[in-house]
Amino acid sequence: VRFYGCPGEEGGSGKTFMVREGLFDDVDAAATWHPEAFAGMFNVSTLANIQAAWRFKGIAAHAANSPHLGRSALDAVTLMTTGTNFLNEHIIEKARVHYAITDTGGISPNVVQAQAEVLYLIRAPEMADAQQIYARIEKIAQGAAMMTETTVECRFDKACSSYLPNRTLEAAMYRALQHYGTPAWTEEEREVAR
Repeated sequence: VRFYGCPGEEGGSGKTFMVREGLFDDVDAAATWHPEAFAGMFNVSTLANIQAAWRFKGIAAHAANSPHLGRSALDAVTLMTTGTNFLNEHIIEKARVHYAITDTGGISPNVVQAQAEVLYLIRAPEMADAQQIYARIEKIAQGAAMMTETTVECRFDKACSSYLPNRTLEAAMYRALQHYGTPAWTEEEREVAR
């Protein structure tokens, strides 16, 4: 039995780096724990995911005096997110596409923004589904760049396959949870956790 304290997982995919470094090479089965407000078993699969950012580059210009000289990267991001919102009705039901505009190009509304970036998280039951959606989003990005006469580059951040449940191990863990119960925390321990 081996115990690892693992890094936070909300967006970081820390265990994938541990796998890459060989920390699980000789492991037959792994049990994980995630803090929750209840004690129980997580016996469903997670979604495979791909995270990538698309950066658009255009030409800055004064929005009142010479808007015709500008090529708005922010417009391209807006068109891309609009396109992916329309894509949502054409992907499998259990897939999810989320995004955050991470760079709007600046804080001056009187300037045509020369750069902008949007970060996407694409999730689906199987990696093949996520890859198909990713390919379609790449086409939407290219279309947005074409419409705005900007350029676009994709920066791949990470990908994770879906979590595969082990029903036999889950049943054994559940029996142990029923038998031993949950830990009793002191008020001091609760305060440290806060």
